[in-house]
Amino acid sequence: MLPNINLLPEKKQKNYTSLLLLGMIVVLLAGSFVFLNTQLEAKRTDLRTMKTKDIALQNQLSAVQQASSVSSNPTAAQTLADAVTWTKTYPVEFVPILMDLTKLLPEGGYFTDFSYTEADKIEVSIQFETSREAAFYLNRLKTDIPYFQEAALKKVEEQELKDNSEANVLPRYKADYSIELNRAKWKELQKKGDKE
Repeated sequence: MLPNINLLPEKKQKNYTSLLLLGMIVVLLAGSFVFLNTQLEAKRTDLRTMKTKDIALQNQLSAVQQASSVSSNPTAAQTLADAVTWTKTYPVEFVPILMDLTKLLPEGGYFTDFSYTEADKIEVSIQFETSREAAFYLNRLKTDIPYFQEAALKKVEEQELKDNSEANVLPRYKADYSIELNRAKWKELQKKGDKE
């Protein structure tokens, strides 16, 4: 047998690992670029859609504001009509009411407070010499004044006298009344009084 002698230099095996690694990096970079590009394009599309919706909503808002400003600004004729209606229904002359309330006061009783709180409501505070006078006054309010719809005694309290140097000084009583005016009856009585 003959020996096999190879005088040719040995072939180096090529190292494919670096080439394979480089290829994987290129593929990874290309995939990342494609992924990021599609994400960016999706965000741009969303942004364009949102801008379109924003413009449409602003247009709707301005249209609604214009419509509400037109409807909330009444014409001069409507404003005048409202003022005339108010003057017919609201004003009440309080001098005759005060005169009637004063006529019913007992001797030694006087007003400490008088207010017209809301539509047809009168609040009165009166000081009396005795607590019984407060009850009698309430009865007179209900029976003697026909244009009062309702009268109620809210509270009666004893007033402290600041100068209590004399032992025989009697205390005073403060009574708070709530009175509801019957506007229709009041106007009717006023018209009768004007005719007489």
